[in-house]
Amino acid sequence: MYRRVRLRRSGESYALSLTPAQFELAKRVLVDLYGGSHSSEVVAVVAGDASEGLLELREREVDFRSRSNVEVALSHSDLRALYGALAFAFLNRSSEEAFHNRYGFYSENVQAVGWAICAALQGIGNSMK
Repeated sequence: MYRRVRLRRSGESYALSLTPAQFELAKRVLVDLYGGSHSSEVVAVVAGDASEGLLELREREVDFRSRSNVEVALSHSDLRALYGALAFAFLNRSSEEAFHNRYGFYSENVQAVGWAICAALQGIGNSMK
């Protein structure tokens, strides 16, 4: 469930398609990283500046029961910021229990979404050769 995402180029940006659960996971990670619980230095190094569009995802609601994917338009830098936030969440865990209490998901789910984004980017890169 977490190991696949759809990603396609859309002009100079990307269209990332996530399941409702993947979207909620990404949203919670973004809320944590960009929500003020980490210093601006940590945020800048780990994920960089996020656009207003990316930060607005923190407010977007999705229906977990929906079978429809959530499509998100992301610039190159926003995709990097999202990946950085996922990687930071995964690497910064102190225990699986603490991670689950913080995000409501297991760390392996965050890792899987990060891997899926990388695999999708690799697929785009290979198709452009």
